[in-house]
Amino acid sequence: MADLHSGRKTPSQVFLERLLVLFEKAVKDRDPSRESLMQIPLGPLNRSLLSGDITVTRQIIERQLDRMLRLILQEDDFELFKTTISLLATSLVIEDLTQLALHIDASIYEAVRLFKLDPAESQNRKNINSLRFILSHGSGKRFDSILTMPQRLAQLRPSSLADVKDFPLKETMDQVLRFYANSLLLRIFFLASVNVLFEYSQQRIDAGTYLTELWHYTRPEDADAIILNVTPVPTDPVWLTLLYLYGGIGSRLWYENYYFRDFHGTAKYVRQSYLLGLAKIGKPILPPSPSELKDLAEVELWREMGELYEFIDDFLTETSSESFRRELKELPKLQLDAFITRGRPIRLEMKEQSWYDDLNRTIEEARKGFSTAMETITAYLPLDEKKKEECITTIENTYLKESVVDGVAVPAPCDIETERSLKTFSNRFPTVPKNCLLGPARVYCNLIWDEIGRDIATQETRYILDVALNVVHPSTTVDGYNPDQIWNTLEDQVSQMIRAQNKPNLAFVPLPLLMDWTKGRKVSFAPEETLILSDAQLKVVHSWKKLPFKDILVVNKSLCKWPFQMFDGKRLRTCIIAETSTVRIDVQSRGMFIPQPEGIRIIKLPACPSTVT
Repeated sequence: MADLHSGRKTPSQVFLERLLVLFEKAVKDRDPSRESLMQIPLGPLNRSLLSGDITVTRQIIERQLDRMLRLILQEDDFELFKTTISLLATSLVIEDLTQLALHIDASIYEAVRLFKLDPAESQNRKNINSLRFILSHGSGKRFDSILTMPQRLAQLRPSSLADVKDFPLKETMDQVLRFYANSLLLRIFFLASVNVLFEYSQQRIDAGTYLTELWHYTRPEDADAIILNVTPVPTDPVWLTLLYLYGGIGSRLWYENYYFRDFHGTAKYVRQSYLLGLAKIGKPILPPSPSELKDLAEVELWREMGELYEFIDDFLTETSSESFRRELKELPKLQLDAFITRGRPIRLEMKEQSWYDDLNRTIEEARKGFSTAMETITAYLPLDEKKKEECITTIENTYLKESVVDGVAVPAPCDIETERSLKTFSNRFPTVPKNCLLGPARVYCNLIWDEIGRDIATQETRYILDVALNVVHPSTTVDGYNPDQIWNTLEDQVSQMIRAQNKPNLAFVPLPLLMDWTKGRKVSFAPEETLILSDAQLKVVHSWKKLPFKDILVVNKSLCKWPFQMFDGKRLRTCIIAETSTVRIDVQSRGMFIPQPEGIRIIKLPACPSTVT
């Protein structure tokens, strides 16, 4: 491993880099030595698997084999490609992932037996299900999760059995490392098929020939016996889908790190490779079963259920995208029918259908099954505390920003006796989709939270206007709509209030009138809408479609009160309750507007030319 602090490379890294240079020249020149050069990394690779050196395993597969295969395909060296597949298939490297998973699964139950664990006990059941989840789903999404299994298996041992040494940890570690290495190999050969399709699109190679060699090397058509070695291709459609979506690193954009010559994009060929593999496998993409989801929920494996939610959500999003649908529609134009149909299983119900019809049905059935599973997961998953906090904070902040209470009155917590007389303002649209508050859901409902806070504030403002208009207070009337005349009347009323030592601070103004005043530069918008009068500056509250009014109200907040009910030190009470597929959000504010008559003045106006109603 390189010295991270010095940036120096190890001798093995230097050697492998020089090997790549020699190999590239040998392939371009079709030098006979290129086959020997291809064999060189396999020795260290097998030794790293035996010794458990993960760093070397990853370096050789991801750097050496990947780059060597790319060079072979770029130079259309089919004979060397065949040799490479032969070397890998007949060495210790390639093994069937399904069989390896079964071996590791057996190790889990062997640990349970040796450690005398009750598999029905809640914590044991949780640990076992968590380990099995890595084999079925986690390993395909993020390969590194595989490497945690030996340590997690060892942690099953109870302290009372600390002296038990019989558990074959070394053997299990070997199985896990091979499982990990073969996952890396499958990704490399998936990328090899991506490269094949790219070179094919550039009319540089015959894709059918290369893909057939990749998938059928150990199963030639004239074989007299079954060959036990396996080829480096995925056979499980769920694992293939996980690889397609996440590349073993948990990232939807993993293939952006892979590049072709001349700035060509990769996404098109990654989609083609996935669809070809899916068509070739010929099996359904099975969603998690209700019993599997129930088991995860009963032992509260929420992280694992969250991963399934993300997987399903990403699958549904990807398969509905225009890019995916375009590649699916265009797939038959690749003219790779002979490759796809060779050895492909045929479902009885699809016997009369083409492979392409079957592929379309596979995807649509998976979408339906995954959608149903998504509903089940959504019902089980608890709400995310961080998103709940964000929801509450956003509602409160929007409410405080939109509320006029602090501008029209002096708010103060009320006493017990006053509480019974307070007016209640509550959220009138209390339910939202549950995914708004689920951790794995890539849904952000801040606009909804904003609307809830704004709605509470608007209810309060309507109530304040109703109270103000029904209190006996000084008022004046303007005949005829003339913005300048109305402005002069406002100036006069404000001056009267100031002379009475009753200086106002806020005015309610119909929006059309405010717009006319804006044209006359009587309004400032920094830092907020303000009327600039000779003797005062008044903050503005204007009408809008949910807050219609037609007269001007001028207010002195110091002569108005707002007793309110305190909820844990706040003016708002917010309660969030999860239901099956929705969330009930109960938001409430309780207060009362008590103005003194001299604290308010009204200027009654004729109808504005375009009054907002």
